[in-house]
Amino acid sequence: MAKTQAKSGVSGDRIKTDAAFERTRENNAEFARAGKAAKLLRRIFRDVTIHAKDRITQARLVKVASRIVLADPINERGKRTVNNGDVQQFENFHFNERAGISDSLFVRCPVSFNRVSGEVIVNIPSFVPRQGVQQAPGTTHFRILAAAAAINFVTEKYEYAMQTTPEIPLNLDPTQAATLTLALPANSKDIVLVALGIEYYQMVNSRGYSLKSGEYNATTIVLVDKAA
Repeated sequence: MAKTQAKSGVSGDRIKTDAAFERTRENNAEFARAGKAAKLLRRIFRDVTIHAKDRITQARLVKVASRIVLADPINERGKRTVNNGDVQQFENFHFNERAGISDSLFVRCPVSFNRVSGEVIVNIPSFVPRQGVQQAPGTTHFRILAAAAAINFVTEKYEYAMQTTPEIPLNLDPTQAATLTLALPANSKDIVLVALGIEYYQMVNSRGYSLKSGEYNATTIVLVDKAA
């Protein structure tokens, strides 16, 4: 007669109610908040990361969001949130682990945010594309893009704005200086994140085709601003 192996482990109901698992419940609750924050960021910035991400972007974002939750100095264990944590840790996050914006775009583009007006400004100086942009195989053109969002990680509500340059030839002709202006709500109390990216294109018969250049397409969070 075959022997029946007894089930091992702890039941879900016990974890939910037993006082011995209070720390586990607290950890699970905070990890869930970090996971939701990571998923929210991926959804918000999807337009500028569709070709600038990797297979572990979500896991890497969760790791950062978890550190932010743990840095919440206000709420007690189990109730800490991203909103009250050290959100500056999102700055310099590369959605594509293989390429950050400074790895593909060698031009300094100052970014500023005015919370009173809600205006985000990205200043792009004149530069020579062949010298200022990492060359990806098959590329004839590229564009620089910027996106900004005012986010409440508790309610998961947000306001979003995006703007890009035209497709610029990857040649030796100096570009014209440009400004990308993004409008967010004035006097917002939400956390503001700004991302800067670059996309590569191949022009065929006057039509631009986006290149899925995983080694070069890049989007990075370049500014984080939390209301005082």
